[in-house]
Amino acid sequence: MITEKEIIEAGKFLKPHALKGEMNAFCEYDNDILEQGFPLIVDMDGIYVPFYVKSVRPKGLHGSLILIDGVESVDDTSRFINKPFYLMRRDVAEYMEVEEDELDQADDFIGYLVEDPEAGVVGKVVDVDDSTANILLVVQPDEEDEENVLYIPFAEDLIEDVEDYDDDSEIPGKIIMKIPEGLLDINDKDSDMEILD
Repeated sequence: MITEKEIIEAGKFLKPHALKGEMNAFCEYDNDILEQGFPLIVDMDGIYVPFYVKSVRPKGLHGSLILIDGVESVDDTSRFINKPFYLMRRDVAEYMEVEEDELDQADDFIGYLVEDPEAGVVGKVVDVDDSTANILLVVQPDEEDEENVLYIPFAEDLIEDVEDYDDDSEIPGKIIMKIPEGLLDINDKDSDMEILD
């Protein structure tokens, strides 16, 4: 059985195309990863099921028309439309020629606690800001104060360790990060700030 830890989100099926079972799809990676023969994993009623690509017709860099083995009509496409699809982490690592642990995406850490070795637990990751080249973890120090958040760079050299908790835990895990000096004080309402005219 395929588990959530073995897969990585790679794209989404969109609307059907014509009548023969082809579907428009968006892929977060270059389209040619879909031509490698890797299975596309789809969540079907809570079970991750592999499906094999029969044909791919690129539409731009990240768009494609995909035909899946066994899907032969518009009716067959209905269970895929607007669903995300995943790839096995090992397949993406092979394609990108990297180690699997280098594939961790910032989105995977939503819900994790962030801890600094000196400051202790600084809050929980509630979102990821990827609007710029520098990805930022949006960390909420106080669960009752949703407006007061910290923006912490998601940089490999700041991460000292990642601890995953048991599946039964309400918190999925903890990221231990050496947070740059002064960053935790930026949102401190009691800190003395000089306003320059």
